[in-house]
Amino acid sequence: MALWLCRLRSEECPDVSLARSLGLGAWVLGVDLLDDAFHQDHVMDRGLPLVLEWHLRAPLAVDAESRAAKRFSQWLRAVDFLRWQGRPLLLINGTHWFSHPRHAGLRLKAVFESAVQEPILILNHVAEVTDHLDGVFEAVNLHPQTKASAERANYEVFLRDAHWRKAPKALTIPAVRALTLADQDRYVNASSDHYRQWLRLLSRWSELQCEGSLDAPVLIDSWAGHRLWWTQCETPQPFVPWLNDLPTQLRSWGTPSADNVAVLVHGYYLDALDQMLDALPRDKLDLYVSTPLRQLPAATCLLHQQKWPRVHLFGVPNRGRDMAPFLLELLPAAQAVGHSSFIKLHTKSSPHLSDGDNWSSYLLKSLLNQDLIQRLQCSTPNGLLAAAGTLVPISLQLHNNAHHLACLQRRFGLSGRDLLDSRFIAGSMFAGRLSALTPLLQLGLERCDFEPESGQTDGTLAHALERWIGVVATSIEELPGNARAVPGFGFYWSKNPDSL
Repeated sequence: MALWLCRLRSEECPDVSLARSLGLGAWVLGVDLLDDAFHQDHVMDRGLPLVLEWHLRAPLAVDAESRAAKRFSQWLRAVDFLRWQGRPLLLINGTHWFSHPRHAGLRLKAVFESAVQEPILILNHVAEVTDHLDGVFEAVNLHPQTKASAERANYEVFLRDAHWRKAPKALTIPAVRALTLADQDRYVNASSDHYRQWLRLLSRWSELQCEGSLDAPVLIDSWAGHRLWWTQCETPQPFVPWLNDLPTQLRSWGTPSADNVAVLVHGYYLDALDQMLDALPRDKLDLYVSTPLRQLPAATCLLHQQKWPRVHLFGVPNRGRDMAPFLLELLPAAQAVGHSSFIKLHTKSSPHLSDGDNWSSYLLKSLLNQDLIQRLQCSTPNGLLAAAGTLVPISLQLHNNAHHLACLQRRFGLSGRDLLDSRFIAGSMFAGRLSALTPLLQLGLERCDFEPESGQTDGTLAHALERWIGVVATSIEELPGNARAVPGFGFYWSKNPDSL
């Protein structure tokens, strides 16, 4: 999972076998390339490839650039340096000391590449502005030490910022930080579980940024903290398709019309389906429903009792949550009729959320109100419509869903920046123009592509496709409403005590 670069203090002498077992691929060592007292011996015999982080602490004259480049080229020939994307990697901290920070990057690259006789990658700190370099790298600054426990920072804020991360404007090496024992009294809610989630999430983020590359870099800010908080995860078992699903069964009555709004519902819970549909008008709404095969007779009886005049009811294998029947049965059936507008719903439970019932009620009230239904009946939206607060960045819970997204990214040739710049509709209930979903039919999925149900709350193909809808949709609009009604996914409501 990604290429983990770990900052190492010059006085640290780590156990290389332990470092490798904890996933590290290279050390990042801070140096001053202009310090004549800093000898080559300081960067040798570290056991892993090295990346130098050049710290500038004084104005850099033009002639000093050549001295620094010469020293770098000498170390490059003598030391095991990391080559990323086939090129040596150099990090620079303090580019504001350049004589002309916005223009020095081009000259500096030329000087260094002339000295080493090959192209190199030069990245500057994300808080600095230097044109013509190859990208930026991050660092995690700790909350100041304080004696008052009430003034401690909230470690969960790091995770909030990772989950709600924006797409990169340039090649970016993201950073994470585990706390040492000495640093833990600075924070509340600091734990190894939170650190591992943070590291996994940004590893996946970096991989997608680099078009699915498994050597996408992540910078770990503390070797001592990583050693304390990281343990090797179990190797995931490969997914083996389950081929013994029973075929879908269809019950239908009435003649649907392209002029009507298509209501697409996966009804796993029949009591919730009953409540959801009972209050809806029957006029100008055509119903497309899927339900597990074992419930097909009961669902048929329910819809007849509610006197729905136009229905396509699919009994499907219990596989792929609401997304598999939506893509394989409901959407193709509605598109075959030629509907312009639709509403997609499912009988959501979310038992893993403490406020799962309220979350479901909020989504249904947002999408089944009479004003929205009349709007869909009168005119076709440009794209998709989402309940207020549900349009979230694709980085949310990315560590669980990046594997499937990377497969889709490679298949359709989507750039990492475009993928990470997309948003999706949390909760997988929305409305809008039906033709906006046409790209989903190009996926060519089958039932066996979806994992068998085993109580998963995230990380399946169905969850990844929920995100992919936001990638292929050209327009998504949030409806009016209370965005605070949405659960705090990804630690969204976490704040530092001093910001309350």
